[in-house]
Amino acid sequence: MKKMFLLMIAAASFATASAQLSLGVKAGGQMTTLSGNDYLDYDKWKGGFYAGVYGRYHVQKNLSIQVEALYSEQGAKGEFKSNLSNYKITHTLNYFAVPLLVQYHLPVGLYVETGPQFAFKSKSKFKNEDSGASNDYPANDFDFSWVAGVGYKLGNKIGVNARFNLGFSNVIEITQTRSSNRAIQLGVSYALFGKN
Repeated sequence: MKKMFLLMIAAASFATASAQLSLGVKAGGQMTTLSGNDYLDYDKWKGGFYAGVYGRYHVQKNLSIQVEALYSEQGAKGEFKSNLSNYKITHTLNYFAVPLLVQYHLPVGLYVETGPQFAFKSKSKFKNEDSGASNDYPANDFDFSWVAGVGYKLGNKIGVNARFNLGFSNVIEITQTRSSNRAIQLGVSYALFGKN
């Protein structure tokens, strides 16, 4: 009888936790750039994408915590300026990003979210658009940014989301420069387990 009682409590606890937990996938497009510096003039935004998985846990009815694991293609376009030459550039920076977000859900399906993002560099490429030459470019391995966004649930499974990422870390390793990431994202999510 005691084992049956404990089993019933465990089953109820699991059912409650399952009702509060959602797991899914998400993907979208983004426009990214880097803040400027002395000789790398990042005056244009670069198109890219992000994709990955998320887990959301509802702490309360209207409050949840969401953790994501994303692959994010970022970077910037602009101009390299020196005493010898000026030329158009595309700087591609790819990251494995982990946002940790607090979300507040409104009854109408709308929600707002904010929190830190920790990102780890996987690639940094520098391309001369005039000559077509491309090579690796020194960039720091870690990036910290702050995320703020809004989303809307289209149903129990699908949602749309818009975000702005403001980077605080210095991306470029060269000492005389300082550049930080910026990103505007628009994407869609799909719940594989639980509700969106």
